[in-house]
Amino acid sequence: MGIKPAALFPLCSGGCLCCLRSLLPKNIRTLVLRENEGRPLVLLYEKTLLEKTLSECVVRRFLLEQGYPVISFSLFRILRHLKSRFPGGHFPHEIGLFLGYPAEDVAGFIRHKAQNYKFCGYWKVYGDEAAARQLFRQYDLCRECMERYTCGFPAVSLPAALRAFAETGGIEQKDRTAANVSAA
Repeated sequence: MGIKPAALFPLCSGGCLCCLRSLLPKNIRTLVLRENEGRPLVLLYEKTLLEKTLSECVVRRFLLEQGYPVISFSLFRILRHLKSRFPGGHFPHEIGLFLGYPAEDVAGFIRHKAQNYKFCGYWKVYGDEAAARQLFRQYDLCRECMERYTCGFPAVSLPAALRAFAETGGIEQKDRTAANVSAA
């Protein structure tokens, strides 16, 4: 994570939450939000980053309007309330705040009933389109890096792979050289 305070991770039917936890870095926590036909939907989150995100004034105000217990800030109580809003097939729109979406976009999505957005990427953008596009590019780089990492390319630690990937703009230096030579 690092860019995002949290992510949703659906486990396969019969998927092992203990196995998932054993693969995660120590600073990443899990919360099962719901289980649908034996398939858990897990919120993966970095506690400090999520606390910082949810502590922002505009986010706290929005969550308070949605009935969240934010007056005396307790991440545990806020997450428990989020989990209570996942009955059946219902998917609360404010989950976007937990995932790091701008409050303006989450509020716009609810107010405009998912219509009249400026741009659609990882979410529907109602606020600052330029900032959202920049963030979407960062997400794309991280996704590409994760895909390369999970495909065994190269055999280095994930933090080092992410750092190298970000520094090169998504292409390994040797890959750039090879591309330049083949283009000549």
